[in-house]
Amino acid sequence: MIPTPCRCRRHFRFSGKSYSSVIVNSDGNLTFNLPDTATSDRDLGRFAWGPPRIGPFFTDLDPSSGSLSYRRDVDGIVFIWDAVPAFGTAQYNSFSVKLFDSGSIEFAFGPTVNTPEAIVGISPGLTEEGVSAIDFSAPAAEPLSGTIAEVFSLDEHLSETSIARKFYLNHPDEFDQIVVFLGFPFDLSGNAFAYELRVNNQVKGIGPDLEDNSADYGSAGRLKSFVMMGGLDGFPSDPEQEFMRTYNSLQVLTHEVAHRWLAFPLLREGGFDTPSLLHAGDRAHWSFFFNADASLMKGIRFWIWAPGSAISASRLPK
Repeated sequence: MIPTPCRCRRHFRFSGKSYSSVIVNSDGNLTFNLPDTATSDRDLGRFAWGPPRIGPFFTDLDPSSGSLSYRRDVDGIVFIWDAVPAFGTAQYNSFSVKLFDSGSIEFAFGPTVNTPEAIVGISPGLTEEGVSAIDFSAPAAEPLSGTIAEVFSLDEHLSETSIARKFYLNHPDEFDQIVVFLGFPFDLSGNAFAYELRVNNQVKGIGPDLEDNSADYGSAGRLKSFVMMGGLDGFPSDPEQEFMRTYNSLQVLTHEVAHRWLAFPLLREGGFDTPSLLHAGDRAHWSFFFNADASLMKGIRFWIWAPGSAISASRLPK
C-alpha cells in the first residue's frame, strides 16, 4: 500500500463535497481525506465502507513494478497506473482515471488488463445509503446514490466486512467474535467447510502476529475474529449428530471458534522456529504426530497399555 497525496491546485466536486487534494493508493483507487491503509481483502465491503473513494481498478496491485503517475490537462487531471501487476503475479494492468473540473469522472483501460478480479466504481465512503451493483456497459435508467460498483470475479464471493458492518448497524460493539450461519445455500469449498478470520490480536505468545483490522469490520477494537459457518442447511437438526467425519455441529463450531487462539505456537528447534513437529503443513492445525489428546484442532492421542508394550496411537476426531 503506497498512499501518495496529490495537491491538485484546483477543486473537484465529489459526492456533494469540494476537494483540493486527493490521495493516490497503490491498489488502483483514489481516496479523499484519508489514505486507504486497510489490510483486509479488496472486497466490496472495504470499497464501500472506507474513505470517499474513486476506484478505476480496485485490487491487490504491486506498484514496485510498473509506474504510477499523473498528468494535468486543461480540463482536469489524469492519474495513470501503467503496467502495474497484481501482487505476486505477472498479471500486468494499465488503466487511468480522469477527474474533470466539471465533476465528471472517466475510467480508461488498456492496452492490457490481465488481472481477472477487481472492483470498478465510486463510493461516498462509510456509506449507509446502500450499495448498487451495476453493469457499466448498461447504464442505470435512474440516478443512483451511495456506492456504485461493478465487481469482476472468477467466483462468487461473500464480503465478511460488509456482513459485520450490517450487524453493527443494529448491535453494539460489545462482541469478541461474530459467528455467521447463512440462511441461503452458498459454496464455501474454496475456503473449506467453514473458516475463521483473525481480525484483531493483541495477545503475545500464542503464535499470531499483533494486528488490528477491526475498523474494516466496523468495530472500534473490540472484535477479535469472524467465523463463517456457511449455510445453515448444511447442518443436521440435531447439533450433537456426527455428520462430518467424527465431528458434530457443536464440534465444528468449536473448532472454528478455537482458531482465535489455536493452533499456532511454534516449537523452537536449534534457534529456528519450525512447525514440523507440532503442526500440519498449513501451520493452523496440530500434526498427526503430536499428542494433542485428540484435540478438536486435530492431532492424536497416545495410549501406553503396559510397561514395555507397544504404543497405540489413535487420531480422534479424524
